[in-house]
Amino acid sequence: MDSLRARPVPARHDQPFWDGLRTRRLLLPYCADCAAFWYPPAPRCPRCLSSSVSWRECAGSGTLWSWATVHRPFAPGLGVPPLRLGLPVTAVYVDDPRGFTVHVFQPAGEAS
Repeated sequence: MDSLRARPVPARHDQPFWDGLRTRRLLLPYCADCAAFWYPPAPRCPRCLSSSVSWRECAGSGTLWSWATVHRPFAPGLGVPPLRLGLPVTAVYVDDPRGFTVHVFQPAGEAS
């Protein structure tokens, strides 16, 4: 089912993000002016609108703070694991046979 994913079309402002996924690294934009990370990538900081953007590698792990329940399929092949606040998650990298890599988060400690 993963081959049914929408193929991403990288833009100039988010190319480092996609290049990072291909090498199994989670790179996010970082604002030097207000010390904020953000996702999805954008050419300016959404917090202070600065264009002082650099790319930093993130650990790829975290804690679930919230989620949205989708009542219609968002994308083919994407399931939703049982969720709870405080759930530890980790990034998993999925290679699509069409030549791109995406990331998904799964509960920490689960086999991919």
